[in-house]
This record gives sequence, structure tokens and C-alpha cells, in this order.
Amino acid sequence: MIVLCTGCNGNSAQQADLSKQSNKKAEVQTDGEKTAEDKQSNKETENQSEGEKTKMTAQQEEVFRSYGLSNEEIEKMKKEGLDYKEQSFADTAIMMLNYLEHKYSEKFTVVGGDIPGIFSHEYWITAEALDGEHAGEKFDVYYLGERGYKDGYITLLKQEEACEALKKLIQSKFRDVLIFPSLSGEYGDEIALADTGEEMLKKVEFGYNIIITSSVTSEEKFHEIADSIAKLLEDNGVSSSGGVRYLKGTIDPDLSVEDFNLLLENDSFQWNDYISTVR
Repeated sequence: MIVLCTGCNGNSAQQADLSKQSNKKAEVQTDGEKTAEDKQSNKETENQSEGEKTKMTAQQEEVFRSYGLSNEEIEKMKKEGLDYKEQSFADTAIMMLNYLEHKYSEKFTVVGGDIPGIFSHEYWITAEALDGEHAGEKFDVYYLGERGYKDGYITLLKQEEACEALKKLIQSKFRDVLIFPSLSGEYGDEIALADTGEEMLKKVEFGYNIIITSSVTSEEKFHEIADSIAKLLEDNGVSSSGGVRYLKGTIDPDLSVEDFNLLLENDSFQWNDYISTVR
């Protein structure tokens, strides 16, 4: 039996046998409607007992190749047939790819993943966009059974718009602070492609880094502004967590995220960090 090695966006790989539990959740939904192909895949998986082997299909082979299995491993699986766990992983991955392609009208491939077992309680894959604005970028997708799907591709597509709305909200009250927000996580039907940045403020989880300089307030009082910012976000229903940093001196108001990260590594800057969190 082939043991698949899981990995997610650069996280350290975890070894996990594909779980027995995949079968009963192999039912697919694409925006509320099952496709004939997914129904057939689910039926075939349900009819396979744990000890039986099934012939590998072209779609399943494509999943295993994009996942990173070697030619030798795939040829062995072709010769011996797929066991219950291998088939379940491939079929569930195919369902999630169908979901993504239907939702975003783009092409994706599988580069990692797992099904329920020791390390997780949900089906998931790490997918990579093959075309579009974010071609080459990776993100996670989860299959939740009757609750549908959630994916991280929506955060890539809506990142700029949502973060700009968060900056606008904070700077409406605190004009002179520098804000570096970020959007992450996986979401399902609660976020629509048509949602504006303002509409997303109450639907997603933000992270942020904020710089307050000595031209704005004193070092002794900067934490009061940090708490006021956290309160502003809480009052507006924004779920977020972040760090506020005080810097003696001035700083370029158009500082990029990349330059900000370099500043954090610069020992010559005198930082005073204050963590403020709203959940």
C-alpha cells in the first residue's frame, strides 16, 4: 500500500495513512447540486469493501502524479489496483477540484492533502492554481460532507479589496498610523465573489501589524491608541488579531509590506511592541 505524505503551504510534512472513514463522506455537492460524474464516483466507492482493489482511472492517476508520487509507485498501483484508502483519497480530491473549477472557472491541481485520520478530522487537499491572476499559488481546500466546502482561494482573490477596507476603517479614526493588514483562512458560501471589501469586514478573520511613530504620540501612551484601535474593530464587528509597534522617529508613509518586514529585522530600529487582540 502506498502511504501518502501530507504537506500544506510549506508546513513540515506529516506522514499519514489514508483513513478508512472516507467512504461515507464521498457524496459531492457543487453549489448545491451533485454532478453525474461525482454520483458515479461515490457509488463506486460505496460498493468497494476494504479489502478489494479497483483499477486506477485516468483522473485518479492524474491526482497521484500531481500529488508527487513517483512513476514507480504509480505503476505499482496500476498493477496491483487501488485499495480502499487510495481510491477514496483520489475520488475526494477529484470532487474538490470539480468544486473549485465550477466556483472560479479556473484550472487547479492537487499538490498535497489528507483525509480524516490521526492528524485531521476533515478531508482536505492543498491545491495549486494553474491559470488566472494567482497561477502557481497554493491554498487549502476542505470537504465538510453535508456542510459543503471551504477554500483559501477566495482569500487570495479578495485580499487586496478586504485589506483596503480594513485600512480605511482604522485610518478614519487614526489617520497617521501605518497599517499592514492581511487576510487568511478558508471560507465557503459565507463569502461571495461579488462581496465588497466593506461587506467582508464582518465575515473574515484579519491579521494586522500597525506602526505608531513618535510624531503621533509618546512612547508612554502609544498602547492607549493600540487599545482604541482594537476597540474600534470590535465595535464594527471585525474579527482580528494583531501587533502594534512604536517607533521613535519618522517613517515613510508609503512603506511597502516588504520594506516593513525588512525593518522588523533591522537591529538599528528601536521598537516597542504591544500586542492587542480582538476575537
